[in-house]
Formats: sequence, C-alpha cells, structure tokens
Amino acid sequence: MKDRNGQAPSITMISEEAHLKGSLEATSDVRIAGTLTGDVKSQGKVIVASSAKVEGNMSAKEADISGHYKGDVKATEKITIRKGAEMEGDLSTKTIVIEEGAQFNGQLSMGELSKPMTPRSSEPSTSGANAVEASQSSHEVNVH
Repeated sequence: MKDRNGQAPSITMISEEAHLKGSLEATSDVRIAGTLTGDVKSQGKVIVASSAKVEGNMSAKEADISGHYKGDVKATEKITIRKGAEMEGDLSTKTIVIEEGAQFNGQLSMGELSKPMTPRSSEPSTSGANAVEASQSSHEVNVH
C-alpha cells in the first residue's frame, strides 16, 4: 500500500517486549504493543494493541484502543474502544465507538474540541451499555 507520493506509509511501532518512559511525538501512525509511560502525540492514528499498557495522555487524529489505557485521549476525528479494552480517562472527539465487552470509565466530550472538559463529579453515575456509537453532541458515558 502506498501513499499519494508513491511511498510506503510509515508507522512508529513499540513492540510487545519494549518498555518506554517518556513522551512520543510522530507525524505518522503509531502502534503500541508494549508498555509506555508518557504522553503520545501523533498527526495520524494511534493504535493501542491488546497486549499494550499505556499510562499518559494522547493527542491524535484517531485512536484505536484494545489494551489497557490510563489517561486522557483527544482525537480530532474518532476514538474506538475495542472489546476487551480497559480505558480509564476522559475522552474528547467528534465520533466514538465503544464495542460490547469494552470497559470505559471517564467523561466523554463530543463535538467542538475547543470546549474544555468539565471536572468529574465525586459521585460518578453508572450505567450498563452493550455498545455505544455517537457523533456531534455532548454526552457523559460510563460503560462497565
């Protein structure tokens, strides 16, 4: 598969055996299968594999989370939380998909990304959900 310039697309990868502490910035897509403690910033898509353990904040065009993630995620386009994922943190995006079997604890802000996230209340609401897909509005969702 090649990009518009006829070159193979680049991807930054952290393998399952890797343990990285520190911030990661990339203009390309990022795939994390190992352990990362620190922030991630990408102009592309960030994929957190099912074997991954990440603790830090993320800023990307898209986020696809299958592993363990603790931190806030801001995606300009879309966030997907896959079955089996464990996500703890606040999310900000245009579009969200939470698959059945995913765990998400945090606050969700959708629509204009310039809106600040409001602090969590001390008494979080809890509701069960099989799957959630939403777009262009403001919601608070807790999925267990």
